[in-house]
Amino acid sequence: MTGANGRAGGIYHGSFSRQLIYDKSYASLPEWLNQLLLRAHFSPSALMFAAQEKHRPALRQALGQLDTVRALQGDPGQFWRAFMEVLLPLIGAEEAVLLSREIGGGDAEPWRELLHSPAAGVLLPLLKQEHEEFNRLGREAEQHGSSLASLTEDSGATAVVVAARFLTGDAARITLAVCKLEPNASAQDAITRLRLLAHQPLVFELQRSLTNARHDMARFATTLDLLVLLNAQTRFAAAAMLLCNELATRCRAERVSLGWVETDRVLLQAVSHTEKFEKKMAIVRDLELAMDEAVDQDEEVGWPPLPESTAVTRDHEAFARNNGVQHLVSIPLRLDGFVVGVLTLERASDGFPLEELQGLRLLCDQIARRLQELKARSRWIGARLAIALREKASGLLGVENTWAKLGTLAAVLALGVLLFAKAEYRVEAPFLLNSDLVAQLPAPFDGYIDEVLFRVGDPVKAGQPLLALDTRDLLLQEAAAIAEQQRFLGEAQKAESDDSVADMRIALAAAEEAKARLDIVRHRLSQAKLAATFDGFVVEGDLRERVASPVKQGDVLIKVAKLEQMYVEVAMPERDVHELRTGQTGEIAFASRPQQTFPIEVAQVEPSAEIRDQGNVFIVRCRLREGHQPWWRPGMSGVAKVNAGRRTLFWIVTHRTTDFLRLYFWW
Repeated sequence: MTGANGRAGGIYHGSFSRQLIYDKSYASLPEWLNQLLLRAHFSPSALMFAAQEKHRPALRQALGQLDTVRALQGDPGQFWRAFMEVLLPLIGAEEAVLLSREIGGGDAEPWRELLHSPAAGVLLPLLKQEHEEFNRLGREAEQHGSSLASLTEDSGATAVVVAARFLTGDAARITLAVCKLEPNASAQDAITRLRLLAHQPLVFELQRSLTNARHDMARFATTLDLLVLLNAQTRFAAAAMLLCNELATRCRAERVSLGWVETDRVLLQAVSHTEKFEKKMAIVRDLELAMDEAVDQDEEVGWPPLPESTAVTRDHEAFARNNGVQHLVSIPLRLDGFVVGVLTLERASDGFPLEELQGLRLLCDQIARRLQELKARSRWIGARLAIALREKASGLLGVENTWAKLGTLAAVLALGVLLFAKAEYRVEAPFLLNSDLVAQLPAPFDGYIDEVLFRVGDPVKAGQPLLALDTRDLLLQEAAAIAEQQRFLGEAQKAESDDSVADMRIALAAAEEAKARLDIVRHRLSQAKLAATFDGFVVEGDLRERVASPVKQGDVLIKVAKLEQMYVEVAMPERDVHELRTGQTGEIAFASRPQQTFPIEVAQVEPSAEIRDQGNVFIVRCRLREGHQPWWRPGMSGVAKVNAGRRTLFWIVTHRTTDFLRLYFWW
C-alpha cells in the first residue's frame, strides 16, 4: 500500500475530487455541472448530461432503465437487485457490493453483505484482504458521502474502488455501495454519479410507504362504507345478506357466506345472492364444517393454504374439491376475544393476496359487535322474553346478587378475624452471613497480576499460594542494584589503593545504599506470592479476568475466611428496631435456597444507626442456633424474620398505614 496521492493502496485526493466529494460548496465547478447537480435532485435522468459526448450503448440503456427501477412496486430486495444492475453500467463498474451496518458501532461493528452483483466476483475477497484500507474507505464514505481508493489485487493489478453512502430512511443503519471500476472508467465521474444516485433508495422507500398508505386508506374507506350500510339495518338477516352481497361485489368473489357460532358449532346464516337455502344440503354441511375448522383454530384458514400459515386445512380442501372451488378463505369474527362468526369468500380465478386479507380482517373486527347486537334483537319472542326475565331476576336471585351476598358475609367474617384473631408479628430485614475470622490479603507493592491460583469459594490451607505478581521488573531492579553495588565496591577498592580515604568512604556509603535498595527489592520478591494465613475458604477476589492488570500497593486482592465462627448480620430498618430485644428468636432464608429456613437468636443490637440506600438501619447481630451448613459462605444474603410478639391481624395489616398517617397529619 502506498501514500495518499493515488498510488496503489492509497486514497485519491486530487484537487477536483476533493472539491467535489468533501466540499459542500460547488462554486468552483463549471456552470453546466452546477445545473446538473441541481437537476439531479429532481430527476436521475439528469445523469445523461454528465456522460461524455460519446455515450456508450450500455450507459444509454441503463439510463433508460433507471426510471423503471424508480417506479418499481416490489419489495426492497427486488428494488436493490434491479438498482444494482442499473448502477454498474451507469458508473462504469465491473462489480459492486452492497454493505450495511448499525450506526455507532465504529470499525468494531462488522459490515453485513446485502447484495453482490454479479454474484461471483473478486471485490468482496479483495476488501476482506485489504481490511485496514477498506475500513478507511468506509469511514470516509460514511462521513463525507463518498470515497475513493486504489487496492492491489493478488495478480498485482491495481483496482480502483469507489464507495458511496446511500440514503434509505433508516436512521439506525448505514448502507454503503462499494464498486470496482472498469480499467478505463473515470473515477471522478463514477463518484459524481454515485452521489447523484444516493437518494434513489430513499425515493423508493417513500413511494412504497405512499403506496401502502393508499392501500390502508382504501381498506379504511371500504370498512367505513360497509359499517354505514350495516348501521342502517335493524334486523340481523337483512344485515347479513347485505354484508355478503356487498363483499361479493367489492371483492370480486363468486360467493360470500356468513356463519354464526351457536351452541358450540357454526350455523350458516346468509349466502350472497341467495335468498333461501336448504340447511340440510351437502354443500351447506361442507361449508359449515369448513367454518368450524376456522373457529376451532381461531385463525384465518384458506385453500390453497395461506402463505406462512400452519393451520389445518382438511375441511377447506374437501369443500373446495367437492364443489369445484379454486380459492377459498374463512376469516373469524371476534368479539371481546371470542369467535362469534365466520366469513367465507370463494373465488374461481385469483387468490387472496396479503393486502386484501388485511382489509378483510379489519372489516371483520369492526362489524362483529354490530352483527352481535342485531343477532340478539332478531331472536324469536320466547327467547327474548327468557333473556329479559333472566336479567330482571338476576337483580334479586341471580348470580350477581348471590355473589354480593356471599361477599358481604365473607367481609364480615374477615373483619371479625382481623379484629380478634392474633398471630405472631415478625419484622423482616435483609441479612448478610459474616465470619469473625477474615484475613485480607493486600497487594505488597505496585505491580501486575501474573497468575491466579484459586477461585472464589475454594478451600485453602495455611501457607498455600493464592496469587503471584509479575516479578520481571523486580528482577531487573535486583540485577541493577547488584551491579550498582559491585561498581561502588570497585570504586572503594580503587580509592583505597590510591590512598584516597574520602573517596573510599563515599564509595562505600553508595555501596551500602545500593545494598539497601537490593534488600528492598529482594524483600518484595519474597512477597510476590500471596499465601493463605490460615485454613479457610476464599470468599472474595475473583481475579482470573484481571491477569496482567495493574494493582496498587495496599489494594485488598483476596479475602480468606473461616467458616467455624459465623454469625448473621441483620440490617433492621429504624421503624422496626424498637420491636427487637436480646434473646428473641427468628428465622433466616437464603436467596439461593428460599425453600429452607434456619433458626436464629438475637445476640446484640448496635446502639447507633448506619445510613444506607434504604435509609437509617441498625445492625442486629444474631447467633445461629443449629450451627452452620457446609454450603454456607461468608457474604451470602437473604431475608431474616424475627418474632416480635403476638398482635391482632388488624394491627399487623394496618399499623404501617396508621403510622404514616400519624406522621403526615401531625402538627
